[in-house]
Amino acid sequence: MSGSSEGDQPRGDGTIEDWEVELTRSIREGDQRALAELFQRYRKRLERMVRMRLDRRLTSREDANDVLQDAFLDLSNRISGFAENPNLSAYVWIRLAVKDRIIAEHRKHIQAGKRDARREVSLNQTGDSNSSGVGLAGDLELSETSVGGKVLKIEAEEILQVILDAMDEIDREIILMRTFEGLTNAEAAQALNLSPNGASSRYSRAMARLAREFNQFPGTGSLS
Repeated sequence: MSGSSEGDQPRGDGTIEDWEVELTRSIREGDQRALAELFQRYRKRLERMVRMRLDRRLTSREDANDVLQDAFLDLSNRISGFAENPNLSAYVWIRLAVKDRIIAEHRKHIQAGKRDARREVSLNQTGDSNSSGVGLAGDLELSETSVGGKVLKIEAEEILQVILDAMDEIDREIILMRTFEGLTNAEAAQALNLSPNGASSRYSRAMARLAREFNQFPGTGSLS
């Protein structure tokens, strides 16, 4: 697979690059090499998703590479199905396969009756904790140069986790997709079967609620 990193970050305005258009067209025609190249270009985004969504109880057995390898094989085996959904973006199609693989791992390794595996997300497990621009907690007005600042950041992440877990599933998912996974509004809309306008409105309302509830906690900084 190619080592290119052009697809690691989504475009903020939702535009699609020429290479993405060409590879997507080839995949719809059943080109396995195009699938391998596009999967590699998206790999860092997908790794971030897996690290966030894979239940922490499984990290000693599975890692992001294992999950992505299995998901790629699934995609390769059903590549013909992509052509049946002409309006579906390639990233959303690939992401869905990765998500299905995560759910399968949860069902395989975690006993029934425990917490819903779909809700097992970790805000501090993204593997990018040193990046001040990643995630909601990274946007808080906290100094991480002191021990106190680092403690406050950890507390802020825990509070965000509690608030998100208590939210409606679609509200929680659209925040996770847009803010933590970096999906564009159009991608999140497709993944959640919403219209673009509906997804945008849902995201705005969900973020307003998250900020309102978070800001009720004293000493955690400001989330807007």
